[in-house]
Amino acid sequence: MTPLKYKNVSILLAMVSLVFLFNSCDDEYGSRKESTPVIESASITENFTFGSSVTLKAMLTDPATVLSTLSYEIQESGRIITSGDIPVSGSSAEVSYDIYVPLLSNQPDNAQLKVLLTAKNVLKGISTKELTSVGKRPVYSRLYLVTDDNTVIMLNPKSSDRNVFEASDLLLENTFRFKIAEKLTNDNAIDYTGAVFGNVNGRIAMIDDRGESAFVHARVKLRFYRNIQLQ
Repeated sequence: MTPLKYKNVSILLAMVSLVFLFNSCDDEYGSRKESTPVIESASITENFTFGSSVTLKAMLTDPATVLSTLSYEIQESGRIITSGDIPVSGSSAEVSYDIYVPLLSNQPDNAQLKVLLTAKNVLKGISTKELTSVGKRPVYSRLYLVTDDNTVIMLNPKSSDRNVFEASDLLLENTFRFKIAEKLTNDNAIDYTGAVFGNVNGRIAMIDDRGESAFVHARVKLRFYRNIQLQ
């Protein structure tokens, strides 16, 4: 009889150990109850200029499961302009996050933008919310074409369309590399505190000081119209 009693005690201790193990998991990773995150509130900068940052603010809660991520996607006419993930944790999270919104080629002025938010928890429960914003094209009084061999050419806007920049009678090689800059330093180098355009995945778009020069074949008039075109 005695060995049987010890066997029963061993089984009981094993069961108690499993209970503690599961409780420990719950404490570390959150409750195992399936739930859906709640986006209690969310807002984003309502009007901004492309090539600058907008501020996304949100309050997330999930009383049963630990939060994991707030994802965002900014769209214009179905085209994704930018997207990303913001890590969050705990049963509630207050988010204030700056998102850089680039100026893409053929970007219209006063573009109506959709901002799609997706909140997720560690058990893959999700909830979504949609915001809106308006993106404006930047306005430049002049721009500078700067080649990789330090040739600088001023580009002036046309009186009929301030979004079109041109310089006539250019004497350039058939093939050259260049950037378009809003500002120059005193020694005619590119000033990266202003807007600078170069090569982004084979297209002309805003770049920082680590961005690439664009590569073109041309020998005639250069036009800058919403994106860079060579004719």
